[in-house]
Amino acid sequence: MNDSRNLTPPDRSTLSRNYMSFLFLLAALLSSLVLMISLNRYFDHDEFEHIHSAWYITSNQFPYLDFFEQHHPLLWYLLAPFLSLLGNSTQTVTVLRILMFVFILGIAFSTYRIAEQVTRSRETGLIASILLLSSTLFVKSGVEIRPDVPEVFFGLVSILYLFRYFQSARDRDIIISSLAASIAFLFLQKIALLLFCYAAIFIYKIVRKRISLKPVLLFSAGFSLPVILFLGGLIISGSLKDYLLNNWVFIFYVFSKISPWPLLQWYFPQNVLPWVIMPVSIGFIVLNRQAGGEIKTIAFMFVVLFLSILLTPHPFAQYYLLVLPLGSIAGAYFLTNIYNRIKSKIILRVVIITIIIAGPAFYLWKETQKTNRFQLDLINYVLQNSEESDYIYDGDIRFNLFRPDLHYFWFSVGTDQALSRYREMAKNKYIGEYIEKRYISYNLCKLIRTKKPRFISSYALSLDVCQLRTSYAQTEIPRLYIRTEK
Repeated sequence: MNDSRNLTPPDRSTLSRNYMSFLFLLAALLSSLVLMISLNRYFDHDEFEHIHSAWYITSNQFPYLDFFEQHHPLLWYLLAPFLSLLGNSTQTVTVLRILMFVFILGIAFSTYRIAEQVTRSRETGLIASILLLSSTLFVKSGVEIRPDVPEVFFGLVSILYLFRYFQSARDRDIIISSLAASIAFLFLQKIALLLFCYAAIFIYKIVRKRISLKPVLLFSAGFSLPVILFLGGLIISGSLKDYLLNNWVFIFYVFSKISPWPLLQWYFPQNVLPWVIMPVSIGFIVLNRQAGGEIKTIAFMFVVLFLSILLTPHPFAQYYLLVLPLGSIAGAYFLTNIYNRIKSKIILRVVIITIIIAGPAFYLWKETQKTNRFQLDLINYVLQNSEESDYIYDGDIRFNLFRPDLHYFWFSVGTDQALSRYREMAKNKYIGEYIEKRYISYNLCKLIRTKKPRFISSYALSLDVCQLRTSYAQTEIPRLYIRTEK
């Protein structure tokens, strides 16, 4: 006898629960891919730069004063305890990659919460996080050990609590927003672009008499407190002048241009549908009179930040990390709005989101097949064949993570890089004399002959010109030489 309950279709609430479970499953599967990429993707030399800077911190060195850097320092102080607790090993490097993965999860969750809050829709929030986690541009940069990742996380937390304040008018929310923005700033100065958006939003709301000056003053006070403490630390350590020179004067001095379009053209085939949806979504939000003010604010921030990237002299992939969550929120709003307008069935929504992320997910799966084992083996080789006190010359940051360097300029010493830029800046009559003191002692041949590093790289170095052939032998690793003289 047939059971008639088997012939009864499930009600819409059951379908909705199954649909939401499907979206959660997609997000979980994409997160698994991201974790595998975190463990296996090759290391960018910027990652080794930041790990080595954290090692300097554990060695009681001050950023900017004792070693060259041009980023804000909070990432190095975050990584330093891991180096102290886990030791100077490649296993620690892997743990730091996992730490960045945790931040990625935080970014995805913050994207979900912002989207849910401004649209009052869990579906929109889940789709936004799925679009973000399927972005190859976001994932490939997001898994890397760089300050952009925690900067974006705290930037999104700031945005979340800013919108909460606009809805609740609670002082606590605007203070949390300001503190999160300040922490993001201490990770990386690029968050200033988001602050520019905030300034425009505050001015607009004050002119329209939607807020008073009080939240602006609270935000300014909350943001200023950590920054003042940071500046105080720079003054006490005597590194304020070098901080200003490296992080601001130097950055503004750099004049060479790198077009952003080749980067976008490289990633576009991997993300065709999502990247088509984003600009369409922005246009839809701007022209849609029914779109709320908060989603229009998301669109505004996306446009400002994206255009600022196109105008940036050096728009590397990681610069898009804050833009993509906002674009994903806009794209998710567009999709759910269209779904509701045409009253689409759940199955159609499942098919559409699956089609959208299928291509990017395939490219992400291919990334999981790659390996960084050869890079970790190189680092291990240097560690196993050197003492903790041995000097190393590694101008391209390929293998020296946990040994002392020859000079203040320990990386970025090639043509048209930081060292050559500083030599150009030395012609400035106001700061030239101070800058010259920094680089005047950089004579690589003399430094190698004097400090006798255990390993040297051939990067920006001619062994023949420096007459080092009798002192160093080529290892089995290309461009890596080991000292033969005791």
